[in-house]
Amino acid sequence: EGIVATTKEIDPIAELRAIPGVDSAALATFETDALAAAEASVALQNVEDFVAANTPPPSPPPSPPSPPPPSPPPNRLVAYDYDSAAPPVGVSAAATNAVLLFAVLFQLVP
Repeated sequence: EGIVATTKEIDPIAELRAIPGVDSAALATFETDALAAAEASVALQNVEDFVAANTPPPSPPPSPPSPPPPSPPPNRLVAYDYDSAAPPVGVSAAATNAVLLFAVLFQLVP
């Protein structure tokens, strides 16, 4: 209620022909050019629709690189824990040989 819109199809070329003093040759050229432009516009739209329908969608962006693996846990050494460590190989044998050598030497010396 209030404003009512109406549409009316009007041919602009026919309206221009009705105006006295408009050059009919220029109007004919204008009509030819307008028809060619309209056909080209429709053809271009058809090509754009065809390209859009036949173009695959863009590939998704690459996934971000995976994070680096976690670092290994720190070494858990107990400081001054002499009882838990085995003596190095060869140390106990050398100590035993030294004790035996001293024992033998002290018995031989008067």
